[in-house]
Amino acid sequence: MAKKAEIVKNELVSVNTDALFNKISAIIEEGRKYVATAVNLAEVYSKYKIGKYIVEDEQDGHYRAQYGKRILETLSVQLTEKYGEGWSYRNLREYKQFYNMYSAEASTMPAGQLPISDKGEVNLANTARQISSPKMADTARQFILSWSHYLILMRIKNAEERRFYEIESAKQQWSYRQLLRPLREAGL
Repeated sequence: MAKKAEIVKNELVSVNTDALFNKISAIIEEGRKYVATAVNLAEVYSKYKIGKYIVEDEQDGHYRAQYGKRILETLSVQLTEKYGEGWSYRNLREYKQFYNMYSAEASTMPAGQLPISDKGEVNLANTARQISSPKMADTARQFILSWSHYLILMRIKNAEERRFYEIESAKQQWSYRQLLRPLREAGL
């Protein structure tokens, strides 16, 4: 039996599978990239929508600042109890800020500004379509980066400058640390 396994092993070694291996590897890597991108985008769209619901709820009730803070604190406790970490008061405020910043930007963004291409790539089968849930994709804005990128970009007050760094991050495939570098150099 050991001789038979050795013969099969030797026969396998003599067969050249490099081309097939490379094709399959490329498919696996591309699939993983799509999965990672879809997960990142789902996170970003979720946080955008959470921010939207918080803002809409505050506007409907015309809350005073103190009352709004208590609502976010209570909501934080409820969400943390149900879903675990990640729903702090600070995070909920960031989601609200994210919505306020990017919903206002969506109305001023020229058509076709995102999601890139002309060999700057990104598209990934139209990023908004990747989030196929109607509850996720009903935004006027398309997102193309991870939440970590947007946390950094939200530090930039000027919308055009923020959009420039968003596009550059996508085109150059910058990690969030790579995005930090030019912002620090620019004093942002």
